[in-house]
Amino acid sequence: MRPLLFCLVGMLLLFSLQIIAQDALEVKNNDQRADSLLKLAEHCFEKYGRGSDSLRYYAAKTWEVAEHSDDEILKANVQFYRSFSFFPTDTARVFQLLRNCLEIYLQFDLPFEIGKTHYTLGHYQGKLGYFPIKKNHLTTAIEYLSSSAGSLHSFYWFNAHIALSSVNQQMGNFSEALEAAQRSKKIARLLNNEEYLMRAVINLSAVYGDLSIKELNYGTEYDRSRFKESAKENLLEAYRLAKKLDIADRLCLTSYNLGLFYSEEKAFSISNQYLDESIAVGIVHGFHDNVFSALEIKGDNLYEAGRLLESEECRKQAYYYGQQSRSTDVRIKAEYLQAQIFADRKEYHKAIIQAKAGLSMALKMNNRRRIQGGYDYLYEWSKVLGNNNEALNYLEKWIAIKDKIVSDEAIQTLQRLKNKHEAAEREAQILLLQKNQTIQQLHHRQQMSWITGIFIFLILVSGVLFLNNRNQILNKKRLAVELEQRLLRSQMNPHFTFNTLSSIQNFLLQNQQGKEAAYYLAKFAKLMRQILDQSSKAFITLQEEIQTLENYLKLQQLRYSKSFDFQINIDPNIDQTTTSIPPMLIQPILENAIEHGKIYAIPKGAVHLDFKLSGSLLAISVTDNGMGKRANTERKAAKHKSVALNIIKDRVRFLQKTYSKKINFRFEYHPNGGAEVSFNFPFLPYPTVE
Repeated sequence: MRPLLFCLVGMLLLFSLQIIAQDALEVKNNDQRADSLLKLAEHCFEKYGRGSDSLRYYAAKTWEVAEHSDDEILKANVQFYRSFSFFPTDTARVFQLLRNCLEIYLQFDLPFEIGKTHYTLGHYQGKLGYFPIKKNHLTTAIEYLSSSAGSLHSFYWFNAHIALSSVNQQMGNFSEALEAAQRSKKIARLLNNEEYLMRAVINLSAVYGDLSIKELNYGTEYDRSRFKESAKENLLEAYRLAKKLDIADRLCLTSYNLGLFYSEEKAFSISNQYLDESIAVGIVHGFHDNVFSALEIKGDNLYEAGRLLESEECRKQAYYYGQQSRSTDVRIKAEYLQAQIFADRKEYHKAIIQAKAGLSMALKMNNRRRIQGGYDYLYEWSKVLGNNNEALNYLEKWIAIKDKIVSDEAIQTLQRLKNKHEAAEREAQILLLQKNQTIQQLHHRQQMSWITGIFIFLILVSGVLFLNNRNQILNKKRLAVELEQRLLRSQMNPHFTFNTLSSIQNFLLQNQQGKEAAYYLAKFAKLMRQILDQSSKAFITLQEEIQTLENYLKLQQLRYSKSFDFQINIDPNIDQTTTSIPPMLIQPILENAIEHGKIYAIPKGAVHLDFKLSGSLLAISVTDNGMGKRANTERKAAKHKSVALNIIKDRVRFLQKTYSKKINFRFEYHPNGGAEVSFNFPFLPYPTVE
């Protein structure tokens, strides 16, 4: 029973795991599918804009897949594109969706997504006429987008500057509009995107055009002239780019604007050339509004030039294309244009009928500017026909609508000034807060800089003092050791000199031979020169030491009439030219064997000096067959001390202290006479000879 129960439990667990795995795989697949659909929506947005049917379709499809996803960022990205579908039918839902997206993007700290959402919120606020709010959103969008990268980033970053320039124009902030427009041109050049550059210079030409309007009273007459020239230069650059890139709507627009510019300059011939190009492009691509406007300006140019028949023909064509426009405003203008043609022919009845047709459309649209224009035409032509009552009626209506327009403009101007003032106050508050924050940050940084500087200064001073103190201690130790060694060597040299001179004196007194005395003195002089040369050095080569010792032993043999022998044995594996040894280290031992061991006083007296290698050590031994212990006893009885041997012991001790190397020094008497001094000298670590 129990095994069967275990099997059932195992099967249930396995089945549950399979269901969980399938659910997880399905969720993963849904997220991948949603991500793919989202990429299609982004592509439609880049290619066709936010109002395209393709974008709406893919945004809706993506939401169907991503609605139940746990990926908050994915859902926010879908909702961002989905919000475009609800404008302008449900603006409240648009703003709600975008604010939800913004909340998630802020939560996950996504600068690009935050920037594009602020840009989109600004776009829709501008559509509703809330220009100060639009400006705030665009300013925030630019701050976030400046720290992002990518193709979509470039789109939003550039367009945010263009939109900021446009909204400042609408608010009457022309200096800020110019600044944003100039930045957009720099960005287009930075991105190396000619299409962006074309849009930037079109916008820049419009800003310069506004600044050159005399009624705005912006700057001096010279400034306005300069602004007008800048507008033309940018417009020409836009025209060349539109032609190069072969973008029909931009070519149609820029050539029309150039035609309008030169028309105002009374350069009708140049104006008509650009207008003809705009008309040709507009007819081919169905830009009826542009064709109407271009034909209207060309008709005015021809009229001003006195070419009346051509002007009338041009206006007829304009009327034809105006009637085909989807814009009611353009159709109203077309009706008024046709009315003017009749008036020019003195056909005032037909002119009045045509003007009434245009006025009827203007009244339906409540377009006060066009209504005012209609009443103006009707007043003038009724007056010409002698219909004074009708003319007076139209004049009264014209005055009434004009008062409304003036009132509306005054209200709008006041509102603009109020908005501008409020925006200025907000900006001043923001700047003040930023300034205070900056001051606090600078104050804090200054304090931290002072604290850090003082801390670093104290560390440096402490380090310098420590190093200086350490160097002084080391120098003192080194000087103490050097002084001690020099003292020992200075003690050694006079002792050796005194004994040698005593030997020469005894030799002269005993032998009284001038030639041998001179030879003896020459040997002594050579030995003294060797001693003096080596006394200033810490180390000499083993070869130099052996030469000095041989010279010394030969002098001693000469002194004692060659009554003893000496032998120096050197291990052939020792390189005498590179092996270093302190000077005057072995000579006192030899002196002790000769003088105190009295090898000269016994038959076949001898001293042996051996140099061998023992690992990394130089093994040195001095052996004699002198009187040994008996001579030592006699010396003690006579209260005579061996100064040489004591100095050697001191030197060995100081060498060990200086170089932190152990030197095994040993002195012993042989039972049958004689003595042996030996030590192992660690020559390899020492420096080479100077």
